[in-house]
Amino acid sequence: MVKSKKNPLQFFAFTIFLLYWHPVKPIRASHGEKEIGYDYKKGSKKGPEHWGELKKEWKACKDGKLQSPINLVDKHARKTISRVDDLKMSYKPSTATMKNEGHAIGIEWEGDAGSIQINGTHYFLKQCHWHRTSEHLINGRSYNLELHMVHQSRKNNVAVVAFLYKIGNPDPFLSKMNNDVTSLTGIEKEIHLGVIDPRLIRWPSLRFYRYMGSLTTPPCTGGVIWSVNKKVLTLSKQQLGLIERVVYDHTKMNARPLQPLNGRDITLFGPRWSLQAVVEYLKENPSAVADFDYRRENPRAPQHWGDLKEVWSTCKYGKTQSPIAIWEKNATKVVTSLKDLVVNYKPANATIKNEEHAISVLWDGDAGSIQINGTQYFLKQCHWHHPSEHMVDGKKFDLELHMVHKTQDNNKVAVIGFLYNLANPILLSQSEAEKRPSPNFTDTWALSQPPPCREGVVWHLNKKVQTVSLAQVKLLQQAVFTFAENNARPIQPLNGRQIKLYGDYH
Repeated sequence: MVKSKKNPLQFFAFTIFLLYWHPVKPIRASHGEKEIGYDYKKGSKKGPEHWGELKKEWKACKDGKLQSPINLVDKHARKTISRVDDLKMSYKPSTATMKNEGHAIGIEWEGDAGSIQINGTHYFLKQCHWHRTSEHLINGRSYNLELHMVHQSRKNNVAVVAFLYKIGNPDPFLSKMNNDVTSLTGIEKEIHLGVIDPRLIRWPSLRFYRYMGSLTTPPCTGGVIWSVNKKVLTLSKQQLGLIERVVYDHTKMNARPLQPLNGRDITLFGPRWSLQAVVEYLKENPSAVADFDYRRENPRAPQHWGDLKEVWSTCKYGKTQSPIAIWEKNATKVVTSLKDLVVNYKPANATIKNEEHAISVLWDGDAGSIQINGTQYFLKQCHWHHPSEHMVDGKKFDLELHMVHKTQDNNKVAVIGFLYNLANPILLSQSEAEKRPSPNFTDTWALSQPPPCREGVVWHLNKKVQTVSLAQVKLLQQAVFTFAENNARPIQPLNGRQIKLYGDYH
């Protein structure tokens, strides 16, 4: 029988057709999308917006009020100096397994890999995994990758330490794992790594954000303590591509969308925040400008404050505004008595904060009080203005310090002001400061300076001018934003107010 010479060509063509019609997919780990039961695709029935509807035990993904991830915004974060108890790391080497968990690549430590300690509670390291892109944002910016180190206490409470990555130099820890990650693209879904030291994961900075949130994957369990490192690490494009190739198509971008903050507090912990550290910090983390400005040509300048917001209308229409020009010849001299001003301060923990219009020190605990005519006002914060806001006998000064006090019910405010001239600063020890006599002071009823220009503030301005160095003034100027480098409100009309000059006139 004669065979057709076309058959081999036809068979070959048919084979190519079948291969084209049913393309061969790369072999991945043997467990798949069905096992995790959710995905990250926008518009998918199993996407993040539907996680809380897929299973009853996942309802927190929909109904939880303190969910993760969130946008970590510096200007809304409360800055505080870290203590040993805030976050203490104590890791050690232990055997581990790398797993393709379907939604992410993870490393699980099988033995005791150490712990972190938060406020006296030990949270033991259980696993780490990566998300592409970053789940958390810092000041509205997303990064290429995010690593989560998951810890659990003996009472099953969870704490997560997170690190964000951008493209740059290779990450040493991922470099050590390269071959193992590559193996997960084959048939194996997990690989025994032997002993892995979690200390190889770099902690690049002592600054970190802290807030209460949740797991970022179903069941989205709440009550998770999050510590997100402030400094962004780097990894190479090749390392990022390898992680993308290993996970399933539906989880190549396995970052849950941002969740509402819902009034939660965010704390930014760090080492001691010197003014120089604040300057460097702000260079790395520019923030949005405030709602008002001090530059006269700006539409948000002091002469316009009262027009910017309805609640600021007193800045325009108030009749007892501050600051004012004080003339000693017009002041009523009064012999000081004990009831006029009693100072009773004491040491307390404090936080330095850039409030955009000024650098402030906020006391966290009880820093003592002043007493005026029998009413007690507790010290809350102090801040600086350059140049001085008040004038004395027609003269402006180089700096003005305001110590802000409030009554127990927060309804009344009293401010003590100090004026400074450029000279060598006088540094006092605590014992010297306690013995230093109180000089004369002026007294007037007025309004506070920045918006909303609250009414009824009791002002005491110390008559004795103190000294400050040029370097110290410049440092304060550099730390605040450009619009507040000269953050002194213009002089306001006296409008018939009485000024008293208290002192020892015997």
